[in-house]
Amino acid sequence: KLSEKVYSLYDGILTVSNYIGNRVKTINLEDKKTKTLYNGIELENFDISLSKEERKKIRAKYSIKDNDFAFLYTGRLIPEKGVKEMIQSFNNAC
Repeated sequence: KLSEKVYSLYDGILTVSNYIGNRVKTINLEDKKTKTLYNGIELENFDISLSKEERKKIRAKYSIKDNDFAFLYTGRLIPEKGVKEMIQSFNNAC
């Protein structure tokens, strides 16, 4: 009920996804002030070279065997993210 009033109070609106941004834009079809800030990671922070010995120590620390394949997921564990399907697909591919 108050969406138009709240919308008019701000010079700019930042959202975390296109979905939310599009929902905000339904308040004003000529919206020019809503922008999406995407979640993300800087891949260069993960681009590290490890010696075989360092890699072996890390794998031992987390009980990862030499022939195991590991992948990393970051995010909320909710059905909408499709993590279960990702794991199932990975298992089927192996």
